[in-house]
Amino acid sequence: MSQVEIDDAEWQNQHNWHGGLYFGRRDSRAFVPKRHSSMGITVNFASPTGVLFLIGVLGFAGLLIYLARSG
Repeated sequence: MSQVEIDDAEWQNQHNWHGGLYFGRRDSRAFVPKRHSSMGITVNFASPTGVLFLIGVLGFAGLLIYLARSG
């Protein structure tokens, strides 16, 4: 089975979806399409790259809030 097939099987597995959050351990992608493709993409929380991206975004937002309050 190719990685593309594994990614697709992981995405289709109901057990990897928790509400709107996706945790596909065998899925190699950091970002995956949402269940309704017209809604965009979501982060694969089982992917180290996806988690680092999310931490970076939250850290940047926290930095902006800190700078706005201290100025």
